[in-house]
Amino acid sequence: MEKRKITLPNIEHASQHPESLRVVLTGKDTKGHLSIIEQTYSKGEEVLPHNHTRESHLVEVLLGVFRFDFPGAEVVLTPRELINIHDGLWHGFRALDDINILRVYIYPAGLEALFTAMGENPEMHKDEVNRLVTEFGIER
Repeated sequence: MEKRKITLPNIEHASQHPESLRVVLTGKDTKGHLSIIEQTYSKGEEVLPHNHTRESHLVEVLLGVFRFDFPGAEVVLTPRELINIHDGLWHGFRALDDINILRVYIYPAGLEALFTAMGENPEMHKDEVNRLVTEFGIER
């Protein structure tokens, strides 16, 4: 069981609007078991319904308020609340406060590479984003 144990780094988040995406922990740090990213959203920003086919994720609200939409259900989360979204579950969300920050624990790791690629090229053309998203097993 010791092989699966993960020691998390001391993770601080900015109380104001930080960069919109930050990879906190990669699969290289956890032998592929877990990665952690943080994402910042302005009021009204949304992520349309999608489905992760390869990994599950635990989503923690660090700042702000988010409404998560699932088939037949809606969940509003505020700071220090978490929700587990298993692989195969269609979901989307909308940021409801002025500044909103999510910390996402992705297991198994690997999806952080998508966010790294997108973060390195914020002006990436929509076709390239769609190709990458599909390559990483996300259905939209």
